[in-house]
Amino acid sequence: MKAAVSEGLSLSLGYTYTEATTTEPVTKSDLNFGALIPDLGGKGPTDTTVFLTLPDGASLPGVPRNSGTLGIDYSMPLGILGRSDWMLLLHADAAYRSTAAGALDVTRPYYWTVPSSTVTNARASRDPQ
Repeated sequence: MKAAVSEGLSLSLGYTYTEATTTEPVTKSDLNFGALIPDLGGKGPTDTTVFLTLPDGASLPGVPRNSGTLGIDYSMPLGILGRSDWMLLLHADAAYRSTAAGALDVTRPYYWTVPSSTVTNARASRDPQ
């Protein structure tokens, strides 16, 4: 959403709610060590072990539940060096994302949470009109 607050000043705002989850139970398997090498006791491509079982409703990794953006733009006449047609443009914005799962399986010892973060930016530029 973007709104002109006054002449030369505008604000933008955005928000997203995401519930990224599995919609049914998921089971993943992988080949056992040496599965494709008969000399190591491998029994071929069906020699697998389940390494991941996720229940229905498990959160997908790297997807924050909440995220938002905020931006502000301001323009004003620069009027230097005898150039009345130049404009000074100022911009600032921020983007926020809440914590997110860092891996699929919350029961694993290496499971982690991606911390929440905010990124900010600012710039000034000249715009010849």
